[in-house]
Amino acid sequence: MNKWHIYEMLKRHEIPTTETIEEIENMNATEVKEGLLEWFTLLSRDKNYQSQRAKKPMELRSIYKVLN
Repeated sequence: MNKWHIYEMLKRHEIPTTETIEEIENMNATEVKEGLLEWFTLLSRDKNYQSQRAKKPMELRSIYKVLN
């Protein structure tokens, strides 16, 4: 697994399996970070995605609570 696998998982909104999570845990942290940054870069440039997400602010708050 590499940064592009992380990026593709995020892009497809995949729910990771236990095995995938273990694989990510064993990855180089820089590689994981780069995959995440690639995804964030795409989101920051994708106006269509941004406009869809702007319509669902409550959903984003719920996700934030789950992650923290």
